[in-house]
Amino acid sequence: MTYDEAIACLGTLTNYERAHEPEAMRAVPLSRMRWVCEQLGSPQRTFRSVLVAGTNAKGSICAMIYAMLRCAGLRVGLYTSPHLADVRERIRVSGDPSTPPPAGGVAQEGEDWISPEELAMLIERLQPVIEASKTHAEGPVTYFEVITAAALLHFAKRRVRIGVLEVGLGGRLDATNVVEQDVSVFGPIGFDHMDVLGQELEAIAKEKAGIVSKEDAPRGRSARAVVISARQSPEVARVLEEAVASKSPLFSYGRELTSTVLGHEPDGMRVTVQGLQGTYEGLRLPLIGRHQAENAALAVASVEALAGGGAPHDVVRRGLAQVRWPGRCEVIRGEPLVVLDGAHNPQAAFALRSTLDDLWPERPVALLV
Repeated sequence: MTYDEAIACLGTLTNYERAHEPEAMRAVPLSRMRWVCEQLGSPQRTFRSVLVAGTNAKGSICAMIYAMLRCAGLRVGLYTSPHLADVRERIRVSGDPSTPPPAGGVAQEGEDWISPEELAMLIERLQPVIEASKTHAEGPVTYFEVITAAALLHFAKRRVRIGVLEVGLGGRLDATNVVEQDVSVFGPIGFDHMDVLGQELEAIAKEKAGIVSKEDAPRGRSARAVVISARQSPEVARVLEEAVASKSPLFSYGRELTSTVLGHEPDGMRVTVQGLQGTYEGLRLPLIGRHQAENAALAVASVEALAGGGAPHDVVRRGLAQVRWPGRCEVIRGEPLVVLDGAHNPQAAFALRSTLDDLWPERPVALLV
């Protein structure tokens, strides 16, 4: 199978990222994704994992965790969605830990993406499963399920030590929820996708908390996973506490975790982060916005939890300094100033407005949507 044929195959699958069908999306069962994994030999059980849910900040948190683990010399997988321009952005694996780092220590954009040839081979491997699902009692697999399965297979094939996965939508029924994660992370939870997840904040939070309170799942590592949460509203915090109960430790921003912005520049900022086991001072973060400083605290705590103690300061410093995550308050031009951001819900819009006010308080703002 060629890469073009693989893309054509993916194009035949139901893609709810393009065709928004709330009723059908609510009916996608997680048991079908478990069946897919069984057909593939359960690749999700070959590596440790971090699963990141939330309404906002999921991708940024994943990117930070990935960058720090990469700097620790581990082979790490990263799975995010949706992609900006190329489907291969979704599936990344850091280079061979035994090879020297790239010049300057910073990976070039795209060098860790899955290759066209690798993606084509994985889709070819998945074709029998795609065909078998057409007569499956729970219906045919979707685009997102197949891409997620491809990521899990790729991570297993490349023998990653840790996979960092971003939940696609919700959590309870999301295809990524087949992993048995060591760390569960919740970014800020607010209103979005209400026609699928529910009209009330409590209902939305319960769907996302489903990555902790997995239904009908094997009692694996995820039952004891460390849980790390952003600052949440009281009703969301209550839902998360009920989901965790006494099964797992829960650490929250504003309680155990904090961050301080030391200085802002158009291309980044300096922050100090208080993690679970230590304080990391004067870190360079090439992302802007106070919300990214909070995200950094969650990411650092996740790495500490994986390590079972404090993370080496040099790993945290170098990792955060290397984070690249386009389209998040990204300055693409200085004069006139042009900032790209994917804000698409009230929480994200507020964070964008706050960042613009912090960095450019005197500038008039024109929005192009």
